[in-house]
Amino acid sequence: MAVNELWILDAERALVLPRSGTRTGVTVQAQQVPAPPGRRLLMETDEGSVAVTRARDNFEVTLSLVLAPQHDAHTDVSYDFGSLPPEAAGEGDLPGWEGTVRNVDLNGSQIVPIVSDIADAIAELDRGGRTLTWATDYGQRATCDVVAAEIAEPIPWDDLQLVAQVSRLTLKFTCRPYWRGQERLLATAERLSGRRLVVLDDLQVPGDVDALARIEFSGTGAAQDGLLYGIDRPDAATRATGVQIACSTRVTPGGVEAHTGSVSPQTVNRAPSPGGTPGGTWETLFSLRSTLGVPIEVSGRFRVFVRVACFAGEQLSLRLRWTAGAIEGGLTTNPVWRSSPETWWEFADLGVVNIDPALGQLDGVVERLGPYGQWTWSDIILLVPAHRQAVAWSSGSPVDTDTVIAADRMDGTGPVAYSTAPTGGQWDPFGPGAWSRGGGYASRSSTAPAAAVAQQIPSVECQVTALMNCRPAPAWNTNGLIYGLAIGNGVGIQRLVGDGASSGWAVALALVYAIDGPKMRCYVVQGTNVTMVGQGNVGSNVPLLAGRLVFDGQTARATLSSTEISFQHPLAPPSGTKHAAVFSQTFALPGDGAACEVAFDDFAVFGKGDADHVLYPARTATITSDESTRVTSAGFGGAIANMDGDRPLLPPSTRAGRPVRVVAGICRGDWRAGRDTSPTDQLTVAVHATPRWLALPRGEVLPPTADMSGLLPDDDLLPDDDLLPGDDEEI
Repeated sequence: MAVNELWILDAERALVLPRSGTRTGVTVQAQQVPAPPGRRLLMETDEGSVAVTRARDNFEVTLSLVLAPQHDAHTDVSYDFGSLPPEAAGEGDLPGWEGTVRNVDLNGSQIVPIVSDIADAIAELDRGGRTLTWATDYGQRATCDVVAAEIAEPIPWDDLQLVAQVSRLTLKFTCRPYWRGQERLLATAERLSGRRLVVLDDLQVPGDVDALARIEFSGTGAAQDGLLYGIDRPDAATRATGVQIACSTRVTPGGVEAHTGSVSPQTVNRAPSPGGTPGGTWETLFSLRSTLGVPIEVSGRFRVFVRVACFAGEQLSLRLRWTAGAIEGGLTTNPVWRSSPETWWEFADLGVVNIDPALGQLDGVVERLGPYGQWTWSDIILLVPAHRQAVAWSSGSPVDTDTVIAADRMDGTGPVAYSTAPTGGQWDPFGPGAWSRGGGYASRSSTAPAAAVAQQIPSVECQVTALMNCRPAPAWNTNGLIYGLAIGNGVGIQRLVGDGASSGWAVALALVYAIDGPKMRCYVVQGTNVTMVGQGNVGSNVPLLAGRLVFDGQTARATLSSTEISFQHPLAPPSGTKHAAVFSQTFALPGDGAACEVAFDDFAVFGKGDADHVLYPARTATITSDESTRVTSAGFGGAIANMDGDRPLLPPSTRAGRPVRVVAGICRGDWRAGRDTSPTDQLTVAVHATPRWLALPRGEVLPPTADMSGLLPDDDLLPDDDLLPGDDEEI
């Protein structure tokens, strides 16, 4: 059965060039479509050269066209040669033509508009961003991206073209490497009960180079802040092991035992026994590949996650270490914090490792570093294939300047304590001292007892700003004057200003006039401890400063003038009421100089804006080879701003039929160090592939549903009916 071929130029009005038939007036008489040449960049070594990069160059498609009149009743045109006197002798003579051409009326020519359309299309393709498509009426289709196009030779405006209405054109297209086919759905899967990840196995990917991928996440009933995917072509052992492994099967001797308490029936715990490993020393939590226990029969490249928990208020660091004899390799670390009973389990991202038994990697261990006697629970290990992999996370609910919680310009007179801010609520006092309004600002003496005033806020995740001043500026050697901004609970603010030994929580930005000059310092209140966590210089004499303190739930950022400091706070927001405060205290020694006035103005607190998730309930999120997007709850599309890793490409299964595996997952937190609060959220994952080839896929087997629907822009541009499939005419 003859198969008709078509070439489609993607111009403003797509132009179809058939290999046979004359209904369009254009026939592709010959074509040259070579495969893109390979290119390797070599690096010299002591023993020859090695390839450091491999790529493909652009390739050129050449189409030779024959333009002829359209032979049907709808396109017949009579030509008016006119009755003007003959032209000069011999001018316009044609072989086999009796007589002399008098006057050709170009308005009746069929070739001129055809050539004009082709020239316009070539000009559009030459500007870039357009495509060239090869197709057959049997349903095959392959498209390439055109970077340059031209008509190779001048258009032959001669008597043969004008009178006999036949002309020839040669078109040349410079194209980017690879032909791509039509996107097809490879598989859809849902997350199974008890599994953190969706695994789509045994995928058959067409083509002879990596296919473009589109991974679609949907079906969840709760907002998600973390997505991940991994792609590989696993061997038999890797597929048998799976991607989720119970830590209880990795237990080895040395103080690790199975735990059957209320946390989970498949966890292990670790607590150093008296006389065991001291605090501050790395010790084995469990083994992955070990001669002491059952080894994981797996090899390849993986991103490793472990689900762990520890007691509230304790900090835990984990690392994955691969050893080959006495050589240590593949060392990765990531801190994990247990914050409260409500956030029991957290994921630790231990990085990407290459597991290769051929290199002697027979002792892979997950190690922990924590205080002596600290209990650590571990539940599951996730081995996410990392032939290509990525983790995406949301920006959360950003602290911005659109949501005003409290604001006070400090106008008026009288005590600040128990007064009401124009925006916000009542000012609560802390400490024995007091603040007073007057002159358009709030102030107090530097030698007065320590004091703070605070606005109650719904969450410590906020931004606090104010103008801060000291009049007159203290002498450079004034020791101990401290004033600034703070976020915390009530007892934390009390502890910050030294009002008792209450156990609280707070982060603070302070300007400190120390013995060596003014400093910007950041403090953290944890329990009864007040710890300086950052310091920077602000100049020798800066009387008026704009202060800004931002806390997003884990990281605090403090800015004073042009100095900025960021620091992490390992504890989750405290219980009880929360406050944003201005404070001042002094530890001035006798003889340090005269008292000065500490002042604040334009106080404001900004809260969190609308949450920005990577996957909304009943919506979709998509990661493709070109971009990552999600649909918001309101139905608007937008980019996923944060992604670490690779863009998805699917390796071809080739004629050997090698299976491809895609692993995907969601998390209500951040996969890099996120809380696994609801591991049972539903998830549906669909994997789509756009196959790619080095050469035209004439022998490619099409999926059963392949057809020509939507292939051509206009049905009347198809070849003659007598050349459709089923006819025996050769092309």
